[in-house]
Amino acid sequence: MYTDGRIMRILLTQFTSSPIALAHLANALSKKHEVIVLIAERLYDDKYFDKSIDISLISSPKSYYKMFLKTLNPASYRSIIKKIAEVSPDVVHITWDFLWYNILSPSLKKYPLVLTDEEPFLKVLTLYGKTIYKIFKPHSWRMADAIVVHGEKEREFLIKKGIPESNVYVIPIGVYSFYAKWAKNINEENSVLLFGAIEEYKGLEYLIKSAPIIISSVPDAKIIVAGRGKAYQKYEDYLHMDYFEVHRRYILDEEVATLFQRCAIVILPYTQLCSTSGVIPVAFAFGKPVVATDVGSLAEPIEEGKTGFVIPPRDERALADAIIKLLKNNGLREEMRRNIKRKVENELSWESIAAKVVQVYESVRKQ
Repeated sequence: MYTDGRIMRILLTQFTSSPIALAHLANALSKKHEVIVLIAERLYDDKYFDKSIDISLISSPKSYYKMFLKTLNPASYRSIIKKIAEVSPDVVHITWDFLWYNILSPSLKKYPLVLTDEEPFLKVLTLYGKTIYKIFKPHSWRMADAIVVHGEKEREFLIKKGIPESNVYVIPIGVYSFYAKWAKNINEENSVLLFGAIEEYKGLEYLIKSAPIIISSVPDAKIIVAGRGKAYQKYEDYLHMDYFEVHRRYILDEEVATLFQRCAIVILPYTQLCSTSGVIPVAFAFGKPVVATDVGSLAEPIEEGKTGFVIPPRDERALADAIIKLLKNNGLREEMRRNIKRKVENELSWESIAAKVVQVYESVRKQ
């Protein structure tokens, strides 16, 4: 609620990428506020959202080519503008930046506008995406009354780009507890998990290089790689060893819990500057320690030695050493699980995240 006790009418909107964080936020906000979600039809799944939330779907093609043509068509925006006007929100929150919002900006000026920038560094986008966003992202930053990022290094980056310090807020990603609904009675294995889009920057090369070191110290260890991506093409000849288990495909929501329950450690050996990852909130939802590289804001959610380890990028020895230390020390992993549980309860619950986001809404309220 506002400080004057009035319930807020909040419009959350997203046209691209996974809606998991959006759904968690919307569900938490809806406990105290009126929430309307304007989302691309191809992203929507009713299992993500509470029934109390008003959902409006926007038609959006799956192919880049068709999406580009739709972007050029002025008629594409009429239903969006109409819906926003009908809602007359107290605040509009763009939860994932997209070119359409730049085009819609004249119609959004009348509302307090919050932007969550999930990838301010622009280091891990496709060539197409990077080209488009390099042109339009500075405009997105300027049109927003407040920008939410998930790490201090991202905040510093935006300030260096000329965004007023008072306009940038750091709010972590809440824990992705959604996947726990599929949890089963599965025993933890002596395994590590590399999960998500398996692209070159995810560090598969260094995981492969670290594997012989790990296996020499922990012979029964298993290395699980799960997700689709282009990096397989370059390294598939190295993934046939018995200690690798590869799921080279899109991982269904229902399968996520099994993979995370099986593993003892989640690893993110990224090689490039990047923002925080949605993999860590899933790992923490299952109480799994995380080993991640110190690139951008990626490792900021990790408390060194308490909820995982932070290592240098492109260092297979450091990666192997951290993994071995955790695999060989059940007591340390159990201590980290307790620390993760406390962190989730105190800092990363969506009730806590929603309260911080509401404070941002308060800061941009226009009289």
